Amino acid sequence: MTNQEDLSISSIRREDPEEISLVDLWKLVAARKKLLFFAIAVTLLLLIIYMLIAKPVYKLESAVISPTEAMISELEFFTLADLKAPGISTVYGQFLRTLKSSSAKTEFFKEKQLIGYYTDQPSEISQNQRNNINDIFIKSFSFKEDKSNPATKVSFKFKDSVNGSDLLNQYIEYCNRITVSSLITDMTEKIETRKNYLKKKMASLETSEKKRSLDKVVLLSDALNVAQKLGIHTENQTGAEVTRSPGVIEVNTASIPLYSRGIEALEAELNVLKQRKSEIPYIKGYRRVEEEYDFLASVEIDSMKINSMIFDKQSTPPSVAENKKLILLLPLALVAGFFLGFLLIFFERFLVAVKQTPAIE
Repeated sequence: MTNQEDLSISSIRREDPEEISLVDLWKLVAARKKLLFFAIAVTLLLLIIYMLIAKPVYKLESAVISPTEAMISELEFFTLADLKAPGISTVYGQFLRTLKSSSAKTEFFKEKQLIGYYTDQPSEISQNQRNNINDIFIKSFSFKEDKSNPATKVSFKFKDSVNGSDLLNQYIEYCNRITVSSLITDMTEKIETRKNYLKKKMASLETSEKKRSLDKVVLLSDALNVAQKLGIHTENQTGAEVTRSPGVIEVNTASIPLYSRGIEALEAELNVLKQRKSEIPYIKGYRRVEEEYDFLASVEIDSMKINSMIFDKQSTPPSVAENKKLILLLPLALVAGFFLGFLLIFFERFLVAVKQTPAIE
């Protein structure tokens, strides 16, 4: 240290060595500017070394928005079958939950066999190491939703810009297909549940009608026996009150027993009932139930016509790695250099002050 530098340091000392003004600080820095420049040079050198040896990490970005009505039009048949069709918000919400889920990322990681990107010997690593790598892959994703912007931004950090960009787009499409598949599975289950209900209802209606027919056969058979014993062959032998109107014949049978129809009518009706091959045409409301069942049985859902999202922006390979952007790293290096320089200057000042303090005898 020169005598001039000693004088400069001594000139900024006060009665209280712990206090220093801004003027004194500026004088101190000016006197030791070489030390400050040295610290800055060291940090810049470290930055250059980092830029040369650090493995690049690229930040891939994509964006998605909700689907249109046309993209989920395959689900409209739900309303025709008295079932609630999922709307755009329901479909898109399910897609976002799938997109953000760890299980979807894990399945994608396994399906695409991505472990080879993280280790040179994937067959020799333990299960715990595989789990750790899988966790790293999961944490590589980030999501950002802005209320002022309908798009959801998806970010993915990866060491390869081209493959990483493709993987991000593939993962989003993978989640789209998973969502569509889940929707179709859910709809299929609801359709099958509805079909089973309708099938049971048709069987119940048919069974009830058969029971009514059998009951009617019993009643007609009993009435036929009575008519045969009384010798009533035709209905006009009973004196039933008949009212004739234009095009209509009304018979008041409120107090007329069934056997009064006569043997001929009862035998004819019994023969028709016994020879009846199906009860279905006589069941009220059966055809409407059958039509709904046939409609649901004929439904075929084309999964390729359904989409749960739209790419607002597909990922493209960036030219610069996220951890090697000079425009971000250079200011940080300069700030760190200034900070380190000030520390060195104050440390040197401290050492000078210690040396100048007289020893206590």
